[in-house]
Amino acid sequence: MLSAVTVVLGIVSSCYNIGAQKDFKIIDFFYFSRQSNLLVLMVVIFVFTKVKNKIGILYRNFNRFGQYFDKRFNV
Repeated sequence: MLSAVTVVLGIVSSCYNIGAQKDFKIIDFFYFSRQSNLLVLMVVIFVFTKVKNKIGILYRNFNRFGQYFDKRFNV
């Protein structure tokens, strides 16, 4: 998992470097002037994946409750 993250980071940083050199407009849009912003982005993505899993679990539990509700009250 960690190696995959480092590979992705390497690819992303190389894309940013290409964008900085060749002045691509699209990559410039995503270009961060400081490296810390890239770190923040990685943290945000990490947190989002964790939260997404939690939301999925909540949704499944809510679905179970919905099915129970339907059976109980014959909606």
